[in-house]
Amino acid sequence: DIANGKLDTEVPTNNTLAAPFKQLHANLSHLVWQVERLSEGDLNQRVDFLGNFSIYFNKLVESLKEKKLIEYELKSSKQKYHISIENANIGIMTVDIDSYILTTNKECANILGYAQSELEHMSVNDITAPEDLSVSPSFINSAITNKNKSKAEFIKRYFHKSGKIVTCQISSSLMYDENEQPLFFISHIKDITNQIEQEKVLKELNTKLSETVNDLKI
Repeated sequence: DIANGKLDTEVPTNNTLAAPFKQLHANLSHLVWQVERLSEGDLNQRVDFLGNFSIYFNKLVESLKEKKLIEYELKSSKQKYHISIENANIGIMTVDIDSYILTTNKECANILGYAQSELEHMSVNDITAPEDLSVSPSFINSAITNKNKSKAEFIKRYFHKSGKIVTCQISSSLMYDENEQPLFFISHIKDITNQIEQEKVLKELNTKLSETVNDLKI
């Protein structure tokens, strides 16, 4: 019966093989318990009483420990990456190759005035000012057809949810998979609306100053 895996078989006591048989029975029962523990995620199991089997069992446990450690480090790395992206002080947006927004971070949502969940159901041109509707499609087409043009910086105007125009400086790059196939675009977005307005005011002041100087010369 033990040969068929029935370890609840009663151990005989009336022959010379009783003692070693009892030891084997105990070892196998304990091994079954260890395998059960291992299947439940307990990697602190070790076998030292079954010769070569012990060596391979222990190697298996060590391999599972390494795999678990790698999985933990990968999960931890992903969490850190997500936290750093989500809390960056610059807007970050990912866009698929059909111009639809995949993800945004908090700053991006703050710049545009939308909730992140709202933006992630839109096309980039849904929030683009009419004068700049050709900017993103032109870049996307160029990047997909020519890898040398897979990165670009440009100025683009968006509609804030409130209706006002927000001028942004965009730095965008096309990401590829291991087979060099286009995956998605990642863009860094900086609100330069105030900077543009200040430059406009400064330009107007310089123009007026020049006009005043010319009037004085007369």
